[in-house]
Amino acid sequence: RISSKLTSSGNKWKVKLLFILKNANKDKLSDITLEVQYTKNLSTDKTKTCTSSSKGKCKLNLKVSPKVQEMTLEITDVDTPSGLSYDAESNTKFVSINGENTKTGCRLFSGGCSSYQISLDDAER
Repeated sequence: RISSKLTSSGNKWKVKLLFILKNANKDKLSDITLEVQYTKNLSTDKTKTCTSSSKGKCKLNLKVSPKVQEMTLEITDVDTPSGLSYDAESNTKFVSINGENTKTGCRLFSGGCSSYQISLDDAER
């Protein structure tokens, strides 16, 4: 599961991402490292990593200049302990905020929805 919260304050906006990592039995998984690549305004790729806690939570906080109007996020690597494997087709289904997105219903960060786009327009002010 991924949730994002955008806040705008001063001369930055913040993107707070929370990934909750579970197995097929819904057990929360620890010690899994996610590598997330983000692209600002369709250029300048950057990468951040996080490792899941004992509660399966992996948090990323991104501070972004107000000149950046949108960002695209992709999971570029998942490092799992021995015996586990990552199945993107089991991820949470994408839900469109405005009801018009053609990706509604596909699995986040899977073949049909390999990226997730957020914009400054979505930020809480």
